[in-house]
Amino acid sequence: MIKRNKALDIARGICIFLIVLSHSYCSWESWFTFYYVQVFFFLSGIFLTKSHTLEKSLYKKIKSLIFPYLFFGIICSILVLATKRTSIENLHIYDPDSFDNGPQWFLIALFTLTTIILTFNQIGKRYISIIGSILIFIICYFLGLKQIDDYTNLTKAGISIPFILAGTYYFKIENILKRNKYLLLFISIITCYIFIKIYPINIGIRWLILPQNPIEYLLASVGGIGFILSISYSLEKIKIINNTFSFWGLYSLFILCIHWPIIRILYDKLLPSSFIKADIISIIICIIICTITSYTGRFLKNKFTAIF
Repeated sequence: MIKRNKALDIARGICIFLIVLSHSYCSWESWFTFYYVQVFFFLSGIFLTKSHTLEKSLYKKIKSLIFPYLFFGIICSILVLATKRTSIENLHIYDPDSFDNGPQWFLIALFTLTTIILTFNQIGKRYISIIGSILIFIICYFLGLKQIDDYTNLTKAGISIPFILAGTYYFKIENILKRNKYLLLFISIITCYIFIKIYPINIGIRWLILPQNPIEYLLASVGGIGFILSISYSLEKIKIINNTFSFWGLYSLFILCIHWPIIRILYDKLLPSSFIKADIISIIICIIICTITSYTGRFLKNKFTAIF
């Protein structure tokens, strides 16, 4: 059995927790909302392999991304119909907002982006991959500034191509990054501080909120990736925190797909606004949600092996 990379699971766990936290109440969300999606794209690129055929690689991605998307999309569609929050003619399986589980957009964008990268890998010529990736990024960034996208999330995928490509080189520099984790932490904190306090930047890939200058977008994102990686390296030796975040990271797909309906019910129906508008309450709620959905994910993964 292949031993999992704990640091990467921790990084994934930190990011999914921040995503859940950003969907609840957090007065300091500006410190992380501009980069956490890019971190996920980066982490997804780490385990892309060139050793399989295009057909086999695509099948693996269909099983790991599209099957879960359809599974949770159908469940959420049934729920919104049962609660009469929409009508059947307004439901579209390709649009996660129509069945009120918007965070699932990421699965489609990641599948689109992975398909692009796998196709380049199949071509085999490195210069074609580099030139093609640069062109896709430039075109999609322009489209993003114009708020142009489709239900394949091609624009979102295209502007994320630098991060998934960077992820494919991670293992070549992992030891260097780990040996210099505190330097990496220092540099990334300074970078993030600049883009939060000195030169404020607003990035939201899902809504195509982008700075006019793509260099700013790339620098801010790299700073965020470095920050999450350095934190994950530092937490590796703290057993309780290590185990918690790595467990969330292992089942981050399920947290992504399940947390939003839970948050909607809690925040819209059950909890008074005066109660939830406190950081400590939100953090506790998010810890509980991440833990419950992780165990739910483990159960589903064991029961429905054909889907997950």
